[in-house]
Amino acid sequence: MSRIAQQRRERNAIVDAYVKPHAAAGKSYAEIAAATGFNRNEIENSVNRLRTSGLVQRKRKPARPTFTVVADIRATDWILKEVEDQHGVSIQKILSRSRAKDVVHARHVAMVRMLDELGMPSTAVGRRMKRDHTVVIYARQKLEARA
Repeated sequence: MSRIAQQRRERNAIVDAYVKPHAAAGKSYAEIAAATGFNRNEIENSVNRLRTSGLVQRKRKPARPTFTVVADIRATDWILKEVEDQHGVSIQKILSRSRAKDVVHARHVAMVRMLDELGMPSTAVGRRMKRDHTVVIYARQKLEARA
């Protein structure tokens, strides 16, 4: 092994020793650089070496919940039933393509309640109401402007 290769290997071992605890804690490259004084390229290479050797695990982001659970579907049905009773517009009409003023208002109220009370994302609300998510966003803006 050449002298240069030996020096590089020694330098990598030093960098790895300093970087390992920070990488294991899940810190960003910038945070590790501030703490150790090494440049970003050295840190990135070190973290990659540590990951491939299995000494440091990549932290996984938690999966986002999906709204396909039966309880969520029942909750949306419950909201639709309440809106139907309050506004006098049938659920069938709320889910239809109708653009009548009273139907649209009832539909918007149902969408915003699903967003607020159930914490559903606009895409899930749109899917449930047979609309695009941008319609759900517009419904919220329209009701806020009305209030």
